Amino acid sequence: MAEGQNVLWLAQELQACREECRQLQIKCAGQGKQIDQLRRDRDQATANEHARTTQLKANATEIGLELQQQRAQVAASGESVRNLELEFAHKEEQLWRESDEWREKHNRLAAILQSKEVSMVAATQELEQDFQVEVMAVKRAAHKQEEEAGCRIRALQEAYRARD
Repeated sequence: MAEGQNVLWLAQELQACREECRQLQIKCAGQGKQIDQLRRDRDQATANEHARTTQLKANATEIGLELQQQRAQVAASGESVRNLELEFAHKEEQLWRESDEWREKHNRLAAILQSKEVSMVAATQELEQDFQVEVMAVKRAAHKQEEEAGCRIRALQEAYRARD
């Protein structure tokens, strides 16, 4: 009987092991499902992270290109400003030179005009003196003619009286 009990005990043990095995299979199946779900979640997270990384890289590349364009524009603007400053400095220097030339021409012209004025004043004074001399000569001639005319008139008057 001991053998029978042993068999019964073994049968019960076997049944318990089978039940435990079935429970473990259920548990393993559940864990397998969890593992599969975790793998799917991991794969989805990896795909999302990859997509996000790709998008961030694209954004960084775009930002880098925009930054390069802005730097190029700033450099071009800086170059343009430097060119304008050089052009302005050149034109300013040219204007100062022209201003100095005009001032020099003005001074020469003023000197010429002043010397002309001096010579015109001298010529005017000389003409006035000549005019005064001529006026005096004309007055003397007129006075002389007047005297001569007076003498002739007196002579004519005397001759006319003498005839009467």
